[in-house]
Amino acid sequence: MFPPGRWLLPMFWMISNSICGIRSYRILVIAPFESHSQCMLVTPYIKALKDRGNQLTVIHAYKHCMHKIEDVTFIRIWYNNNVFAGATLTEPIMPFGEKSVKNVWDRIYNWFYTTEEWLLMNLVFLPKQPLIHDHFFGHLEKSFQEIRQDFALMLLNQHFSLFRARPNVPGMVEVAGLHIPKEDPQLPSDLKVFIDEAEHGVILFSLGLEQDSKDLPRKTQEILMETFKSVPQRVIWKFDGEPTMSLGSDIYHSKLLPQQAILAHPNVKLFISHCGMISLIEAAYYAKPVLGLPSFFDQFRNLEIMKEEGAALQLNINSLTVRELKDAVHSMINEPEYRESALAISQRFRDQPMHPLDTDIYWTEYIIRYKGANHMKGSQSQLNLFEYYSLDNFIMVVSRLSLVVALVFLALSKSRRWLNHLSTSAKPFLPDDIQHNRKEYLSNFSANI
Repeated sequence: MFPPGRWLLPMFWMISNSICGIRSYRILVIAPFESHSQCMLVTPYIKALKDRGNQLTVIHAYKHCMHKIEDVTFIRIWYNNNVFAGATLTEPIMPFGEKSVKNVWDRIYNWFYTTEEWLLMNLVFLPKQPLIHDHFFGHLEKSFQEIRQDFALMLLNQHFSLFRARPNVPGMVEVAGLHIPKEDPQLPSDLKVFIDEAEHGVILFSLGLEQDSKDLPRKTQEILMETFKSVPQRVIWKFDGEPTMSLGSDIYHSKLLPQQAILAHPNVKLFISHCGMISLIEAAYYAKPVLGLPSFFDQFRNLEIMKEEGAALQLNINSLTVRELKDAVHSMINEPEYRESALAISQRFRDQPMHPLDTDIYWTEYIIRYKGANHMKGSQSQLNLFEYYSLDNFIMVVSRLSLVVALVFLALSKSRRWLNHLSTSAKPFLPDDIQHNRKEYLSNFSANI
């Protein structure tokens, strides 16, 4: 997680039952982010809820992604004050992410990293939110903090077969891959011919929906073009605008590409990616090795997990060379262990009792049927700082150990006084040589204490 883990749907539900021949629900979906990748996740979820007979109203900020779905009411937010769909629990938007814990230094690094985010959340972000809550929802019985913590269901865009396992409570459900269709999508005719006729296979290169290849430094673009022209494979390149150099007939470029349909084709040998969460999930599902060029946020952590599984390599996009890129492409295509590792990841990711979208819909309707499903919540109260870090338990253990040490010290002190009193009382009755030995004994006893 995820990161640990990350949140899939930044939304909440205001739900009421509606009985209309068949059982359906009125659902309000609020998605105030402009990220295209967020829209890719939300759209199949909304459509599946609608296909179940539910009545949906969707308030969203997506400019181009949200296609009109029949019998769904859409309300577009035109001015959302530049809200950004960033992580809010485990990692700030930084060039690097959390590390996999291999030693105590990794634990210290992650602690520092998450503490920074906790400070940003509690000192910068959260203090402004109660003002909005009190203005619009001040009439509600629950406070802002109670509403914020009282979620019924959290859908996580991760899965233990891909990312590290985590001890989730029942109200946190892993649904990575929900946006992947149950049947392989079909390619446009021109792309299908381009891939089918590639004698040595095809390489897909994409930096995702939030980054454009045209914005790369000119030198980096030239390195990529020179490398792609020199390899025997054909290349499909997500490139916005027109390239500054002639690409030739073996390089296909387009602003938007059907990425899943391309990855599903068996003649695609390698995926060169920025290593965003969605792209890596798709690469894992369709069993494609990944040559990663991460640049920020969670991309480094996502790629690290694939590298540990033997299905990926990483290069630095800021110091890329033609020789380095060409050697990496050659080894990943011609060495079978990368392809075998990717296939093993795909097999275990696909081995689920039901499709992730079906899991998504089941648990959504489950919490509606049971009016919030309070029985799924791990605790009725939010853990405070002492409870979160088990400081209360630590203080109790230290107190008990301190009490034992104090009692032992007190007993030894009392025994010394008792021996002194006893020797003083018996002194008149002891011979001189015994009294001399007594002094040496008491001196040694005191020194040991």
